[in-house]
Amino acid sequence: MPCRTMPPPMPTTLDPILQQVFADILTATDTFSKDAFLEDQFPSAAEIARKYNFRLEAVKKKLRLLKTHGVIQAVSVSPKRYRVDRFLLNQLEEDHPLYPLLFPDRVQEEEPW
Repeated sequence: MPCRTMPPPMPTTLDPILQQVFADILTATDTFSKDAFLEDQFPSAAEIARKYNFRLEAVKKKLRLLKTHGVIQAVSVSPKRYRVDRFLLNQLEEDHPLYPLLFPDRVQEEEPW
């Protein structure tokens, strides 16, 4: 039987690494030129880690989390580069555990009555 790795646990508070990884990939996806498909336009885990001085293992863990929930997709093999899946991102429900972590400005605070 093949050994499967468990997905990383879902963070419960705002995670700056997760937000920065997501923002970087989202920016690259938004500025993507459809005329010339160049994989180099999308960031890899090593590039994100180097750019923001994060540990590579931490970035890979966050990428794995986003990938298991279908928010991002790998577009190349070596090095793996990622893009945001816009369709699945738009389908993400507000009650999904990733929603407040990816869009903290869209989450409305419940009024304490």
